Amino acid sequence: MALVVQNRVCLGDSAIPLREQCLDFHDLHTLAEGDLDGQVFLLLSLKASGDLRWLERGFKLSAKWWVRNHMRVPLLKEIRQAIETKKSRSGGGSRLPKLANAIVAIEIREKVILVQNQPLFVNLAFKPGEEIEGLQWIINELKKDIDHLKEESSESSQDDDDEGEDDEHEEPQGSLRVSKQQRHPLSKNEQQIVENSLKNIREHSECLRATFLPSRCAFRVFKKDKSKSEFRVSDLKKKRKVAENREDPHGWKAVNTKFDQAVSLALQFLDEGAATGGDPREGAEGDVPRSSDA
Repeated sequence: MALVVQNRVCLGDSAIPLREQCLDFHDLHTLAEGDLDGQVFLLLSLKASGDLRWLERGFKLSAKWWVRNHMRVPLLKEIRQAIETKKSRSGGGSRLPKLANAIVAIEIREKVILVQNQPLFVNLAFKPGEEIEGLQWIINELKKDIDHLKEESSESSQDDDDEGEDDEHEEPQGSLRVSKQQRHPLSKNEQQIVENSLKNIREHSECLRATFLPSRCAFRVFKKDKSKSEFRVSDLKKKRKVAENREDPHGWKAVNTKFDQAVSLALQFLDEGAATGGDPREGAEGDVPRSSDA
């Protein structure tokens, strides 16, 4: 076996395992100049079973962090969703070739990137000579997402501690202790509403961080001046029950409206900080009337 000396692309001291492969390019999203057969690409796998040591070391991630959290990374979600837009699951389109081994161009966060046309996992692709520029953009975006997920995990841990103090008296003596997520699970529909609501709050220029406390049916919002407040979603349990029992075809819309009302109050709280440079109610909680049903 020949010993080959070659240059490698690295993140810090870790080599990034780019793999050269000849594949067809299909311009499914009309973002290039048409299809091309037999093109050379440099591929990089981001699936959990891939060689991600370079990423774990570069981002200083704990063991198995990527395996446990890669499905939560927003950039990977956006890539899979962009690929899915051209996948036909029914009708005549479902019988067309899937082109799973093809390379396609997709637009993500106002940038066109190349990926393998496979939404089950993410394989990035680069034209030879363009890999450093492309990888730098990917790494910058991943860093934003991973830092945000780490911050969310830290907040969730702190909120569980805070909630544990509030709810301690509710646990019967001798009962088994369970996590807050187990005690207050969110349905898929409600989880999406919560994520959208948190996104709207976090996008405010005065928001330091925000989280949702399932056991309290409330958003906890911190300003950049470190003041905080809670905003309860009133009558949530009633609306949730109606939606889950399908007693009303517009049930989840009503739940979403309740969340919107709490988000509106949270944004007003943040606006006050933007207008006055601080909020006199620093550390206050319970700015929303607390419904006995919430």
